[in-house]
Amino acid sequence: MTLSPPPAPNQAAPPGGGPLRLDVFNLSVKRGRRCVLEGVFFSVLPGEAWAILGASGGGKSTLLQALAGWLPWAEGQVLFDGQAASALPVGRLGYVPQDDIVHTSLRVEDALRYGALLRWQNIYPQESLAILKSLAKSSVDRVLEQVELESQRRCRIASLSGGQRKRVNWAMELLTNPGILFLDEPTSGLDPALEGRMTRLFQRASRRGCSVLLTTHSTQSLLTLDMVLMLAAGRVVWCGPPREMLTWFKVDQFADIYELLEEPQAKWAERFVSSNYHYLYVQKRLEQII
Repeated sequence: MTLSPPPAPNQAAPPGGGPLRLDVFNLSVKRGRRCVLEGVFFSVLPGEAWAILGASGGGKSTLLQALAGWLPWAEGQVLFDGQAASALPVGRLGYVPQDDIVHTSLRVEDALRYGALLRWQNIYPQESLAILKSLAKSSVDRVLEQVELESQRRCRIASLSGGQRKRVNWAMELLTNPGILFLDEPTSGLDPALEGRMTRLFQRASRRGCSVLLTTHSTQSLLTLDMVLMLAAGRVVWCGPPREMLTWFKVDQFADIYELLEEPQAKWAERFVSSNYHYLYVQKRLEQII
């Protein structure tokens, strides 16, 4: 698939290009001699919102960092619209780590404006400062509306609630209108109501042109997302819609799955690979581009 070229900078619009498809083939990651991820396959269709689920130490953050290009992998292939990440235009991938990526002493609007200027200078290095400032302003206005922080734009980041501060971090990566956004534990420490609101925002972002993958321990708001990938000891034990996940594990509540996975994880990984769910939601999707 060929990506559309970015618009002329004097249009003061982000380059964009629509949501990206992500295909992962046999991805394995090692730390020293230990295999942290092993044989991971899955495919994210453009505009989907995914949760990567699992217990602590199961490989969630490692997978997200590998996909975003922050960690090397031992073997496998990761493609975005059929291309390696290195072939994509600048700004098409967004990654939000668990820790703050913004200066909390700044006002929300100022932090985003500085971030936008740096990003647009990187994308359009030959453009005048006036055009870059215009582009930055329109980008800041757009992302503040997306993350529902317009009324907090003049507040200092340090004065915001935990959920609002997480949204500022998210907004920073939305400035260049990425085609895919990776978020590491974006709802950690939030109460259930706020977590649900945040998850709905992620789902809405995916519908507006940005595929979304987030890691989480929580199961409160999974039904608002399109797909769930569950890891146990670095192996995939589920990939598919959240409702069908309950059927597969034969439980009524998502939280009950964690207890089941205390059994040997290899059993669940092997069962899933040989199941019809794996064919429908992993193999069949990947066959579309092979």
